[in-house]
Amino acid sequence: MAARAARIPPYPFPRFYSPCTSFASSFHIHQFPASHLPCSRFQASAPKYFHQGTHRGLSTWGSRGFFVKCLESRRLFYGKIKALLQTPLGLGLATIFAGSVCNVVYAQYSNRVREKRLRSALATGAVPDVERKATLVERQGATRAIESILKPQSDYARYNMIVGNHGTGKTTLVRHIGHQLDGILYVNISPNSVSDKTFAEEFAKAFHWTPATRFWHDMLLSYWGISAGEAADDRAILVKVFEEFHNQAKVFKKNKGRSPVLANPKLLNILQDMAKDAADDGLFITVFVTSEGGAPIQMLGRSASSRLGKVMEIGDMNHDEAIDFLCNKRAISESVAQDIYSLVGGRVGLLVTAVHELDSGQDFAGVGELLLADARRFREAGIQIANHIFQHGRISWYDFYRISGSTSQGDQLLSLNIFTTAPRSEWVFFDTKPMEITVRALVENA
Repeated sequence: MAARAARIPPYPFPRFYSPCTSFASSFHIHQFPASHLPCSRFQASAPKYFHQGTHRGLSTWGSRGFFVKCLESRRLFYGKIKALLQTPLGLGLATIFAGSVCNVVYAQYSNRVREKRLRSALATGAVPDVERKATLVERQGATRAIESILKPQSDYARYNMIVGNHGTGKTTLVRHIGHQLDGILYVNISPNSVSDKTFAEEFAKAFHWTPATRFWHDMLLSYWGISAGEAADDRAILVKVFEEFHNQAKVFKKNKGRSPVLANPKLLNILQDMAKDAADDGLFITVFVTSEGGAPIQMLGRSASSRLGKVMEIGDMNHDEAIDFLCNKRAISESVAQDIYSLVGGRVGLLVTAVHELDSGQDFAGVGELLLADARRFREAGIQIANHIFQHGRISWYDFYRISGSTSQGDQLLSLNIFTTAPRSEWVFFDTKPMEITVRALVENA
């Protein structure tokens, strides 16, 4: 019978086979030679698989432990990485990897800071306070009305309009009240530079909006004209800013229980439709702060006016308010204040201008000529309209544009602040008392 080689596992009890305690240790090694044992051929043919000596308590494998293998594997890995970094290719790959990690960390951090800045713009309010308190005329009735408009109820779903001619102090009063409230975003641009681009820039500035930080691979794909799973970045900045404002308005309404307010935008053609949609969705309330004239006619003539809510008019001060303003805030004597009021009426801007000219050394006659200089251009504008107003006290929109000859000519007269309109009214009047005085003199001398 052929001998079979077998692998015998280690002994489970090493102490039993110890030279000190084993039963086999009582026999001398020469008493049982290997040739006399029944398994001598097996032991002679498998020295690599089995070994038991007098100085080892337990037979063990020749393989190394797992921990030793891990240490050697790590040393081998680091060695290969070190060798790779010493090559130009490896150095380039390491640079790209390190730059990608830094870009991801920076983009995540900057976008989180940007998000916090956008939320704080609505949470704390973003309305600049009045720079010069001397021009602020607080009227109790107007103050309460403006505050109710800038802080509407949670279920209010209309946009509002605050109307007042240039110089009535409406913007100053709105800024002063809005600065004390949260959830108000105030945007103001010069009427001479009204465009979607300029408004978008001012809106982004008031909202603390900046473009989100992009990852380098997104910028690279965008440069190659490949979409990275997002909308193309060629949208108008106004659309992007309003989209972010919509998102933050939802957060503000959830936290505060009322809608934020967007105050004093002048791009009526663009924003009136947005204001209507926002009111329908209950996202935010838009308050248009505009001068009397073409704007109310333009807004009321569009279909979006169906969502127009409150229309508040801020007019000139009455006699007592004007005299109090001149005497107490401008340190003018009562007699001079009476003369100024008789010339310019209760328009805050005209009162301040008259006081400045008097303080600069101009005599009273020169102040009157300066204030009435703009009205001199009326001679070529339309004496027929003036005669109609003098006879009837007012003129309708229809007759105003009919006598003007064209819509553009009528808009020009309104833009010159010769005439003005009343909110939610079909009537046109003279813009100011000095304008009426000058026009009457021109008509009588015509």
